[in-house]
Amino acid sequence: MRMQHSALSASLLMRIALSLMSVLSSVAQAQAQEIPARYVVCMREDGGRSCGAIDETGAQVIAFAKTSERMLSIFRAGFSIVTSFERGAVQEGLIGANGDVAIRAQHWDLTLPSERLVAFYDDHSSCGYLDTAGRTIFPPQWSGCGRFVEGRAMVFRPTRTGDWVIGLINETGKLEIDYQFEFTGQLSEGRVAALLSPEVAPELVDKIGDAMGFIDTDGAFITDFRFLAATTFVNGMAQVWTGQEDGRYLDADSFCGYINLEGELIWPIEFATADDFTPEGVALVGTWDHETRESEYGFVRADGTWALAPTFDIADSFSDGLAWVRMKDGWHGYIDLKGERVLPSNFDGPFSEGIAETWESSSCRNECGCLRYVDRTGEPVFPFALATAVNKPFDENRVVEVDISSLNEVYEKLLLHRERGIIWPPGWNEPGAGDPNVICWPELEREQEKSKKGKKKKEK
Repeated sequence: MRMQHSALSASLLMRIALSLMSVLSSVAQAQAQEIPARYVVCMREDGGRSCGAIDETGAQVIAFAKTSERMLSIFRAGFSIVTSFERGAVQEGLIGANGDVAIRAQHWDLTLPSERLVAFYDDHSSCGYLDTAGRTIFPPQWSGCGRFVEGRAMVFRPTRTGDWVIGLINETGKLEIDYQFEFTGQLSEGRVAALLSPEVAPELVDKIGDAMGFIDTDGAFITDFRFLAATTFVNGMAQVWTGQEDGRYLDADSFCGYINLEGELIWPIEFATADDFTPEGVALVGTWDHETRESEYGFVRADGTWALAPTFDIADSFSDGLAWVRMKDGWHGYIDLKGERVLPSNFDGPFSEGIAETWESSSCRNECGCLRYVDRTGEPVFPFALATAVNKPFDENRVVEVDISSLNEVYEKLLLHRERGIIWPPGWNEPGAGDPNVICWPELEREQEKSKKGKKKKEK
């Protein structure tokens, strides 16, 4: 994610979302060895839309059906929510990786499994939990139910004022952390950001604070509740903000720093923008000059020292050991953890599985574009170019999904495998194949053009 100024609320929501994505990605990677990969793919045909599922080789594993009859969610932990529309009633159930019914479609609302438990809602808007075989583990008794993470799940109950208050239950259904929060974030690394409810005793607010802070899985307070906002813990660190949120762009009113799992402030609250710590052990941050109202970007370590001083005009987080930056002298491309220039590039996609997107400098077809995946030396990895940017990493199965719904009338997305190439749409991995609005074959087309010119010369 490129660092730049934005409204505080949008910036925080984006960072929280990225934190959640990182947490879910880590869970998915841990499970990848035992859970088969499944991708829901759809086609528009005969005036309708139908969807099925394929595996990481592109083989169909779940038959296509019209979405007017059945809809599939993404797969998580080997399961997908199936929504049926029989006799005009919308009902949800769960299917397994091969399309087998795990939970019959008879529920008003379901969530995807997490730690083998599925939150479900009855027609009275109360929720409880099932196992992945459809057996009731905890009957409906709450007004809201969150996903189980690290043996805890958020549950909601209404208050006298018509709002709600949040507590956390354990895997036995016991209330482990009492109802005392107005908001809780995603539990990660044994910590969760929270905001006290107006329902709690004033003495607790006076003691702890009336803003955001962190608790552990037993409900112990890790920090005072004094932060304007806080993000999920990732790689042992979380961002915390102080100041005032007044709808203006980030300025002297709101800044952030980092705390560790013990709640200790490792970096002073002095950054205008900040990203999560990456597996490389560094985080991208942006400073702020109050006079010029401009930022410079650099990378910090978790021990409170600079890995790379804030000297970059623009920068992205490290991924796969490299980060895209624009330097003061105008050079833009990828650097390593020492700040050494590795690969010039005018496109800032993340390195993943040893490759990244970049724009070709040579000419190519206008209908397609010049977006190529290259390795660390700048050599193209695939023989094709794409018309649209991917700008996200490969997943734990070495697959990345590309939205092509605005470019192709039949297929909504393209699935690219790091080794196999295009696994969806079918047949598009063959040289010269595919929709020219989406994909082209630069080298092949140059050879064909060269051959045509040669034939014309011979004819003359």
